[in-house]
Amino acid sequence: MAGGAVKQCVVCGEDCANKPRVKDPKGRYYCKPCYNRAAAQRREKQRQRELEESRESSPPQDDPGNESTAGGLGLGSLLDDSDASGSGMGVGLADEPTPKSREGTCPECGHGYEAGAVICVNCGYNLRSGKKLQASVIADDGEDDAAEEASPATSRWPTVIGVLAIIVAAFGLLTDLAGTVSVIAVLTDLGAVGAVVLMMYVLGIGFSGWLGVGGVMLVQRRALAATMLRLWAGVYLATHALLFIVTAVLAIAASDTLLAELADEGVDQEVLDFLRSAWSLMVIGFSLFSFLWLAIVPAFLLIWFRRKKIQREVESWDTSESD
Repeated sequence: MAGGAVKQCVVCGEDCANKPRVKDPKGRYYCKPCYNRAAAQRREKQRQRELEESRESSPPQDDPGNESTAGGLGLGSLLDDSDASGSGMGVGLADEPTPKSREGTCPECGHGYEAGAVICVNCGYNLRSGKKLQASVIADDGEDDAAEEASPATSRWPTVIGVLAIIVAAFGLLTDLAGTVSVIAVLTDLGAVGAVVLMMYVLGIGFSGWLGVGGVMLVQRRALAATMLRLWAGVYLATHALLFIVTAVLAIAASDTLLAELADEGVDQEVLDFLRSAWSLMVIGFSLFSFLWLAIVPAFLLIWFRRKKIQREVESWDTSESD
């Protein structure tokens, strides 16, 4: 964050520096929940004021009923007279509602409105000002809006993935340190294969540290974390693929020396061919399985950070930091 400025919600008092927020023209900050509640209250007050203005400006309407008069007689009297004369008009008068007086139709939605109405009840159009009702919204800076859209408060994946990366890095660091010590102890007996294995463990220590730093930065929601982890995943996969290939080739070559010694001792050639094939398949299978196992985490990170939604959210972290 630029200059370490404190962004405290003026309503609840919570620090919203790393949360979706809104800033008004006076420079005051609101966290998203407080802003939503304030906006809802403003909209409700505005609606109540408009409705009160509409009721005050509208003349009272007569309530048509059986007691209203028509030509000095109540409607009930007309019904009685009609029934008595046998004309049957009483039924028609009773079923037909008295139409409400209409002044015109709303220019916005075409719905009819009553005489003296100020607000169209169908669409909220103000018949006097010619404007449609809108909620009063506190102005905010555009950068905070972008951060709210790209980084919702409920987004938890940076913390989850970051913590998992830290755990994997710690486990890998311990494993590689132990492997380095064990290989150094018997390095002279392993020859070229041992040297390659030792190189893998040493590189593994560096890769574990790299992954751990990226995980910490991801938990902190720093945009550089995504670049670091994607780069780590690519380099990790390429390096280990090459090392596994070299190790497999050296292991198969070392077996040829051992098989030659067995041939000198008189072992049958068919047995030697079987042993060579079995050893080669075992080395290739073990190398492939090991590579696929180690590729789970980097492959996941490469796929995850290629998602457009994730990329937009990561970009919003830069906006939040520069605010």
